[in-house]
Amino acid sequence: MALEAAFSGDPQMARVRRYQEILTDFGRIAPQASSIDRLLQLACVQAVRGIGIAHSKIMRFRPETGDLLVVAGVGWKSGVVGHVTLGTDIASAPGRALQTREPVVIDDLPNDPEFRHPPVLRE
Repeated sequence: MALEAAFSGDPQMARVRRYQEILTDFGRIAPQASSIDRLLQLACVQAVRGIGIAHSKIMRFRPETGDLLVVAGVGWKSGVVGHVTLGTDIASAPGRALQTREPVVIDDLPNDPEFRHPPVLRE
């Protein structure tokens, strides 16, 4: 308890505790998911909650078409999840992440000149 009290005012420790709470919640609700699609949707919800962002998506690579399909998401307009696809080339942020195996961070998606995005994701 003394150690916990020593860190109680530390913002970094508060963030770690918040992440731990979110992971615990996900671990509790994940087994209740009736399908992989539902599990992925729950993961998106927890990502938004943990990172404090407005949009989150999970994409699945489709080798037969060579693209990435949005299979789960939070914060997107109706019709995005299950329908919108993105390329796997280096000019696509998800494509670059897939090819380089590194995260791609875009601070201002609608105005970013480096990457190509479908109009529905720019909105």
